[in-house]
Amino acid sequence: MELEPDTQQRILTAATEVFLKQGRDGARMKEIAKQAGINQALLHYYFRSKQKLYEAVFECVFERFLAGFLDAIPETQDVQVLMRHFVNNYLDRLAENPDLVPFILWEIRGGGETMGRLLKSHLFREGEDKPPFMIQIVQEAVAKGQIRPVDPVQFTLSLFGACVYPFIARPILEKVIPGLDLFSPEFLEQRKEEIVQLFWNGVRPQVGEEV
Repeated sequence: MELEPDTQQRILTAATEVFLKQGRDGARMKEIAKQAGINQALLHYYFRSKQKLYEAVFECVFERFLAGFLDAIPETQDVQVLMRHFVNNYLDRLAENPDLVPFILWEIRGGGETMGRLLKSHLFREGEDKPPFMIQIVQEAVAKGQIRPVDPVQFTLSLFGACVYPFIARPILEKVIPGLDLFSPEFLEQRKEEIVQLFWNGVRPQVGEEV
């Protein structure tokens, strides 16, 4: 017996709310079933365990975040333009999907199996053994002399960290920095520009400099 689409969506919505309220470890199948308006035995029948349901919810939240993400990054040889599009799109997606942040933290604490599997399925073809696309882009930019020699992995990790850190640390930052609103359009636009300028000024060749 297949799960009706509207019932499935009701379960995933209820489970997301309960996970966010109680945490991954604190959430209970009984409460999720009650929130979804279904029998607990039916919930167990379809999802078998809380872990299976968590994976389904995380996949739903993560797929929503990734939808169109890579497609929105243009194919261009201009690494500065590419970096700007990446930063802008990444921050916009994080702001539009705040529910993703606690799931990321749970994944980190739990070993990251679910998130790692989903990322691999989106970034690589089956059997493909290449670095993630941003690392490849940095490698090519260095080889072409578009930017200074930098470690592609270190650069990519720093760029990702600069984008995601304020959202992870939001509960603390908004308490210690008066008036800070990480989701305000003004802050987001300023953050985008600051990240792009910081990284571009750090890697762009200086006038007369040989790369």
